[in-house]
Amino acid sequence: MGTTEADDGHILAMVGGRDFFGEREDAKFNLASGSGRQAGSSMKPIGLAAALQSGIPVTSGWEAPSSIVIQNPPVCGSRWGVRGGAGGARVTLVRATRSSLNTVYAQLIERIRPPAFVEMAEDLGIGEDRIDPVCAAILGSENVNMVEMATVYSTIKRSGVRVDPVIVTRVVNPDGTLRFEHTPTRTTALSSSVAHQMSWVMEGVITGGTGWRAKLEGDRPAAGKTGTAQNNADATFIGYTAQRTTAVWVGFPEEQIPMRGLFQGGNVQGGTYPALIWKAIMDR
Repeated sequence: MGTTEADDGHILAMVGGRDFFGEREDAKFNLASGSGRQAGSSMKPIGLAAALQSGIPVTSGWEAPSSIVIQNPPVCGSRWGVRGGAGGARVTLVRATRSSLNTVYAQLIERIRPPAFVEMAEDLGIGEDRIDPVCAAILGSENVNMVEMATVYSTIKRSGVRVDPVIVTRVVNPDGTLRFEHTPTRTTALSSSVAHQMSWVMEGVITGGTGWRAKLEGDRPAAGKTGTAQNNADATFIGYTAQRTTAVWVGFPEEQIPMRGLFQGGNVQGGTYPALIWKAIMDR
């Protein structure tokens, strides 16, 4: 997990593994800032940002079948099958985000095209050349780390202004003189109107969507998104309040092992352990 101050990008906390300083050599890898793992549907807000920025209204209507096959070789390949919809109902992008409807977002990436998704991801805070321009990227098929995802969501919280994360903000010599002081660079990645719409949409993820377990004490305002990778091998929750942004990943560090039956007899998803961990951090 990684927690940053929402306004200036200062990294307040980072946990890269359960036993980073222990004897196991395979625990030395920092999962919070390294090559990363699949973030699942926590990547959908990037696609939403690209769509809204291009002029697609958040209230636009989309068919949400339980499954869909997209056959568009130049964009998504000859045959791309996606499951996870609303039984054929017609929904808005608001509902599609709050209920995390894969079949709607599959249609959305076909509309906006993968290169636009990748460009938006990099503008918001994902490292360059980290994401391949493939349609499945909008559903979280590409590896990212939690520091990157905290940066993405902080940019949305900051009304579209990106500030890269930083650990060391200043260095003072033994004699008290200042040796180094970090000066943050601010870059506009997203229009403020789009960012505000996205915050409103993602507030609903917590108040009445897949992230309901992340609801904070005292009904403190917060926005976020759940993510569950294929076969329940990775699960995430990323979100923010006015003060902080936290990105949480849950999974097995050795490899992608399905986490089935591990949460109260059910599968681990972004709205289970990741949302509860996020809540525990943000309630402090």
